[in-house]
Amino acid sequence: MVLSRRVLLGTAAGGVLAGCVPGTGSTSSAEAPPNASPAVSTSEPTPSPSADQPVLRLAVASDLHYGEDGTDYIRFTEELIERLNATHESTPLDLVVLNGDLAHAARWLDDVRERLQDLRPTYAVVQGNHDEATEKQWQRLWGHGFNHTVEVNGVRIVCPGTSNAAGDYVCADRSWLSTELDEAVDAPVIVAMHITPVAWTKHGIDCPAITRLLGERRNVLAVLNAHDHDEYGIKTREGVPYLFGARAGGHWGTDFRGFRVLELFADRRIETHVTDGRRIRGSDSLPPRS
Repeated sequence: MVLSRRVLLGTAAGGVLAGCVPGTGSTSSAEAPPNASPAVSTSEPTPSPSADQPVLRLAVASDLHYGEDGTDYIRFTEELIERLNATHESTPLDLVVLNGDLAHAARWLDDVRERLQDLRPTYAVVQGNHDEATEKQWQRLWGHGFNHTVEVNGVRIVCPGTSNAAGDYVCADRSWLSTELDEAVDAPVIVAMHITPVAWTKHGIDCPAITRLLGERRNVLAVLNAHDHDEYGIKTREGVPYLFGARAGGHWGTDFRGFRVLELFADRRIETHVTDGRRIRGSDSLPPRS
């Protein structure tokens, strides 16, 4: 795996990615999380994958809701980490995206970060409505603000915030998102956001300016959504596939706790499946966007 210098790698086992200062497109100059190491060198070129090898392999898990009353959230967290580590051991993951609602409230976020030190793959975090942190708190914990971008193997994972400290559902910042997509030029882009930007789910909200922007950028290959615990399929808007991944915790939703695995190939096709860590619950092949 080759990471760009936009990214800082940290934590003892896997690593937390600290991305960019919101809206600047530059490496964060804020103090990194306690275990952070210096920026990763990019002196070695990215190897050219063979046609049958993915350029990027990632897993996305969301809605852990650590600290929620009435749930066995410690066990849920331990099982998620165990299953992601087993997936990584079987076929290495370049990245794990934790797509929001890591905690059920801000007071639990420090505990979540401590437990995530047992996660072996490198991970990136996305802000969710239940995390209820201020941007200053988020910066202290993860080394970046609500809006951030990471780059892995030439693929940009753009992560806009879709909530605030009050837990409101908000549309992504279109100006910031447009700038990040402009900076990608023609590089492949995957967007990860917690709140669904279309009200085609019970808890989604309509953000037509965002879905239109993503549809216009042909290098946006997929959007990773969360928040809707009972969704683990794929929906399409403006030619862009929106991928849901069930839930990792919480008290409601799918009848299993799982996560999604995505493989992106050089021709920009995507192979993806949802798993509970034991068996596949659904799989899809997505052709390149035309």
